[in-house]
Amino acid sequence: MKKTKRFLVMVGLSVLLLTVASVVMAQGGDGYDDPEPEPTPGPAGSAAGNEPDTVTQSDVMAVASQLVINPQGMGMAIPIAACDSDLCMSWLRQIEDGLKNGVPADDIVSALLVENRDTLSRASDMTGAPTSLEPVEASSTEVSLIAETLVVDVNGGSLLSTCETDQCMAWQNEIALMLGQRIPRDQIIQQFVRQYGHAEIGDDELPVGVTWDDVNTVARKMFCETCEGVPLDECSSVDCRDWRTKISYMISMGYSRNEIMDYFTENFGADVVSLPRSRADRVLSFAVPLVVVLLLGGVGGWQMWRLRQRGHHTGDVMRRSSGPGHRPVPSDTDPYYLERLLQELEGVDQ
Repeated sequence: MKKTKRFLVMVGLSVLLLTVASVVMAQGGDGYDDPEPEPTPGPAGSAAGNEPDTVTQSDVMAVASQLVINPQGMGMAIPIAACDSDLCMSWLRQIEDGLKNGVPADDIVSALLVENRDTLSRASDMTGAPTSLEPVEASSTEVSLIAETLVVDVNGGSLLSTCETDQCMAWQNEIALMLGQRIPRDQIIQQFVRQYGHAEIGDDELPVGVTWDDVNTVARKMFCETCEGVPLDECSSVDCRDWRTKISYMISMGYSRNEIMDYFTENFGADVVSLPRSRADRVLSFAVPLVVVLLLGGVGGWQMWRLRQRGHHTGDVMRRSSGPGHRPVPSDTDPYYLERLLQELEGVDQ
């Protein structure tokens, strides 16, 4: 009886195994999963290929410059690449994430336009709005002013401006490209720090060899751009602190006071300095008050001379009128009495 049960179990298992094997063979498999083929590398930046090796901030800003914030009322359309609000920062992060995932730039722009149709527009579709940020050539001074505020983890931590490694040079070139796209300085620093987590904004310490007296010597001859009539050395706004920091680094780089003031005048207008920067304007600013003072002094002196001359003339007339006159004497007057009268009058005078 036991042998019969064992036999039936063996037959059942055999039938089950044969059934499974036939099903697998019918599907064309051999019971094992075929290994997945190796992905074929595609071009950087394409959806079918690998993730791009690197995405720089200049790449992000190149895409961002195609989008503008819709103008409110009669306002101007603002490129999101030139905006530093929290909303703009979130859009920049979306652009960066899309580029890192290999999404084409046009698809990123289209997606943002669909998601923010009431807020964003394509720059090329806006009348009066720039189709892109027209590139300009950034000066080495502007690059150095930003590089002086960034500390990188190279050689135990050093200013980006003093670092000479290939990576630091690449970062400085990237800053120059972003400046060329007219991206604000503060936004460049924020983007740099966010892109490279090992970089930090430098502290408020002055460069070596520069004192606050040196900075204030220049700052007290300048005014805040936004605070009306407030000297730069007394202003406590964020912009003023940033300007004083710029001045300190320019002093450390060997710029003279006039060169620093010329730099600010060229970039922010003539109203930020207390004296005109043009030689002709400076001459006029000093010469006109001097000429007015000299003219007033001359007129006043002439009037005083006239008054004195008039006084002398009046005194002469009075003296002439008070002098002894020759009055007629009657012919029948006794000379003896006349002589005595004159003597008595002389005695009274004495």
